Amino acid sequence: MLNAASALERMLYANPNWHSSRLLYAAVLYRLDDPKAAMRELSLLKGRDLNPQQTETYTRYLSEFQTPIVKTIGFGMAAGAGTNGGLNPVKPISGNFALGLRGDNNAGNALTDEGFGFSNRGDVSLHAQGRLRLVKPISADETITARATIGGQIRRHETFNEADYDVIDLQAGVSARPTGKGRLSFDIDGRRVNVSGEKYLEQIGPRITYGENISDNTRVVVSLSAYSQNYSVLPNASLEDERDGIKTRFQLGMQTKLSDNRKLTVSAGHDTKTAEIVAFAYSGPHASVSYEHSFESKTYLKTQLRVRQLNFRGNLDSSGEARKDTRVSFRQSIGLPLSKIAPSANLENVDLEFGFNHNERLSNFNSNDFGNSGVDVKLKFSF
Repeated sequence: MLNAASALERMLYANPNWHSSRLLYAAVLYRLDDPKAAMRELSLLKGRDLNPQQTETYTRYLSEFQTPIVKTIGFGMAAGAGTNGGLNPVKPISGNFALGLRGDNNAGNALTDEGFGFSNRGDVSLHAQGRLRLVKPISADETITARATIGGQIRRHETFNEADYDVIDLQAGVSARPTGKGRLSFDIDGRRVNVSGEKYLEQIGPRITYGENISDNTRVVVSLSAYSQNYSVLPNASLEDERDGIKTRFQLGMQTKLSDNRKLTVSAGHDTKTAEIVAFAYSGPHASVSYEHSFESKTYLKTQLRVRQLNFRGNLDSSGEARKDTRVSFRQSIGLPLSKIAPSANLENVDLEFGFNHNERLSNFNSNDFGNSGVDVKLKFSF
């Protein structure tokens, strides 16, 4: 990227009236985290004789480049995890919403990360999720920003209402660029989960994150979080309140643009969970990988895989052997913009996505094993 900026600068020195090159130079400067220099280049084009395409680009850049650059990244596929992409500017206000229909062959045991002993039962469910994010600079040089995020999801089953759930996530924090290269963030995260209309989990705690671009296309992030968890009993799970405790997570991740249309995200880390009884306390590693391929038609393919190893301190039965679980989640999806289906409609930010999902829990106690497979279709809107 720096080489490209130098080459464009030399070209403009030789030919200062090459408007398309100056527009490209402004875009490169913005990607190099120098919006003031980018705006300076745009100011040189004010009042110039631009063609219609250049005028459209100039107008769009004027709007976009006044947005502070705030780079974030998200890894893994846990609910609520950030998925902004990490290498792109974040708008002061952004969000997304999805509405989908899903079918599962084992709907109850796909409910949460824990199993409630529901019998295998296929069902169809309506699924909705959304997220709204606000970012605001709080320092004169715009290197310190405050941000807040609210998100949530709901699922309602056709007949199996014991597996209905709601999730509400709240996040608030500040971030700064202490070295000019990396970004240090501190957040407070909160979550509430309701199962079949009843409160199941409330958790809150701090998360500290540091991310840095190590090249033009690659970013690494390390994070540490600790959450106080409070569980409530459910009609079909009378011991759930014994899960109360502290959950800590360490995670190291990397995201890289393999090319203009291919993106790879990987992460690995370690979880530790305390509980009121040892049968619910655990520790163990986790890892995830996500690959996204976009095509010129704006159709995209996404592959996501997440694996966790949970080594419990004990077990609920009297065998004396501690329980060990391996938990796997996989999703393969394909999406396309609705504008390709209905080109006359203004649907540039709306995608239609089809997905296949599989969740598996393999335990050293066969009674704890379960698997669930399903398909879904979603309408996704972002702004």
